[in-house]
Amino acid sequence: MLDELEHFVRDEDVVGYTERFRALLDTIGVNVSVAIERDGTECLMVGSRCDSQIRHRSRWIHFLFEHFDRDEQRRSYLIRQLRREGWFTDDRPSNPRQTTAAIRDFLKFEGRILLDPQGHLGEGGGIPRAMLEGNADEVAACRQACRAYFDIRRRWSADRQIERVVRMLGRQIDNGWIVLEAQA
Repeated sequence: MLDELEHFVRDEDVVGYTERFRALLDTIGVNVSVAIERDGTECLMVGSRCDSQIRHRSRWIHFLFEHFDRDEQRRSYLIRQLRREGWFTDDRPSNPRQTTAAIRDFLKFEGRILLDPQGHLGEGGGIPRAMLEGNADEVAACRQACRAYFDIRRRWSADRQIERVVRMLGRQIDNGWIVLEAQA
């Protein structure tokens, strides 16, 4: 595994190295994600199965990450890639104004926020009309609104505010769900 990664080091190929690094982690049953701490610090988190191979897997994790950490560019690229793909959790405090704006914009583009009978948040709705029929500016605005909302949803601290908004402004359905959509 380390010999494979050395080819990318010689070519100074950060992108290729990172992709191969993730593939190698996958072959040993390990996943990686980003955790954004309350102060904004971004950390890599490693997840692994707990089975009879855990001791061997731990050694491979150690040696792979030791090799990986020799170049800070790799870590920066991997964090950006994982965040772009949605493999992160965000523990920073939420900004109430930003959360309200994200909810409003998401609903404006036919988004639907759901609260099930157990109190779990979810999203629904089809493909927004702006994505199918809109011009380039409308498509860009729709994408931005959806990205902003789902970025807010990744902050655990925003859930209470979103739940409150859905309970206050949403429509109760016979099956116990509460639905908040643009018509509300």
